[in-house]
Amino acid sequence: MWTTICGGSLRFAHFGTELGNVHPRDGQAAARILGALEGLGETSGVLMQPEFTHRLCTSDAVEPWRDGLWRTTLECDGLHLEPGDRPVMIANGDCSVGVLTEGQRAVVMHLGLDCLVRTDGGPTVLEQAVAALGGPARAMRFFAGGAIGACCHGYSHETDAERRRLAALSARFGADVVRGTVARGPRRGAVAYDHRGIAVRLARQLGVEWIEEDTRCTACAGLGEPDAAGYGAFYSHTRDHLGGRERNLAVVAWAPGV
Repeated sequence: MWTTICGGSLRFAHFGTELGNVHPRDGQAAARILGALEGLGETSGVLMQPEFTHRLCTSDAVEPWRDGLWRTTLECDGLHLEPGDRPVMIANGDCSVGVLTEGQRAVVMHLGLDCLVRTDGGPTVLEQAVAALGGPARAMRFFAGGAIGACCHGYSHETDAERRRLAALSARFGADVVRGTVARGPRRGAVAYDHRGIAVRLARQLGVEWIEEDTRCTACAGLGEPDAAGYGAFYSHTRDHLGGRERNLAVVAWAPGV
């Protein structure tokens, strides 16, 4: 289930409907997470608490959670991952999971749209990660995956907030990352947003040259497969509208020997 990323120094796993819901408020989430970790050859991990805070936490900002698992002490959208640390986990719906690494230092990030552009002038979590790793950005490696695609996600721009988001994204990244119309699902016909493309564009603007992507869309990957539990390969907050309580499990860990 592991996929090597960032030149082989790190590993990434993304579980969906086959594993089941891992939203922290689900009573079975901890048991499902432990089962997934066991299948990966791990015994514990740290669950991030993303909440569009733009906060980047150090790897020691963790506390016991349930059944031998840990979680961050604060809501955050980025967490340092040092050699020897437990795997970092994110319960994600449609937002990109980002990983930035330089040598034996890494940051795992929740990269929802509102984490990629700020209207208050503050640094995004990806900008903070580049600064925190400290080396030249061109020597860093960036991975983005686990996101909904432009095929299934967008906005109608009927509200002032949506129009401000469109203007901010277009001004920062170019109009080509917000283009065309959504082809599938409940937002069909809306202006399409390329989540992962925006994350990649930001990394490139910051000077990162080594980019890797997982292009699967959380809303339409696996639809029609007989073992997809009626949802597809992944839960999708955009597609399912099931009360905001369905999440996929993303796991990031160092490769053996690092």
